[in-house]
Amino acid sequence: MVRYAIPLAPNQVRAIIRGELSALWLPMPKQPPKHYISFRLADIGGPWWDGWDGETDATHRVKLPFTPDQECFGQEAFARYIDELDIGKEGESVVLYRADMSAYWPMGGGKFMRADFNPLDHEHKPRWKSSTQMPRELSRITLKVTAVDVRPIQSMTPQEAAAAGLWRMSYSDDADDSALSEAITDYWDGRYGKRPELQFDENPWAIKLDVVTELGT
Repeated sequence: MVRYAIPLAPNQVRAIIRGELSALWLPMPKQPPKHYISFRLADIGGPWWDGWDGETDATHRVKLPFTPDQECFGQEAFARYIDELDIGKEGESVVLYRADMSAYWPMGGGKFMRADFNPLDHEHKPRWKSSTQMPRELSRITLKVTAVDVRPIQSMTPQEAAAAGLWRMSYSDDADDSALSEAITDYWDGRYGKRPELQFDENPWAIKLDVVTELGT
């Protein structure tokens, strides 16, 4: 089974570390026409879904890249350092994770050992790489899909935004709807808004994944 890479924002990584993230929202690879009303799992199951065309009252079958029980890995912003201060590790590369500024030695098999490392001790600043550049062997986050749904992005509730690491419910009780919408919009358009059809105001169809997260650290 293919292990998909899912880029994560720093606040989502921090939510995983806190044990608070249980869902992810991703754009459908190809957006259906505007007059699609709903999607439901096809009777043949698996990755196939039926979309209902509200204009023609017909259904069209699409294949999604995710199914329950699928295992993915999370990507996050990172940097590499050669730590010459650690005896016995000279010349080996430490991984620095930007979300929480923690450093680890990759041990293989998705496991990591904490490094006694402070980037402030080095004269060179971290050369950060984007989350999409993270290879599988440096990922400390495993995402196990437990359920898949297809929804318009604007249907996300405050509870669902919190589950996706985009909003902390402890702060949302007294917040108005515009603040919540702004938080979701900033995340969504910051990641996917370069494609006009995926911009939040267009209310694109999204794949909602319920996930169980595991940290290798």
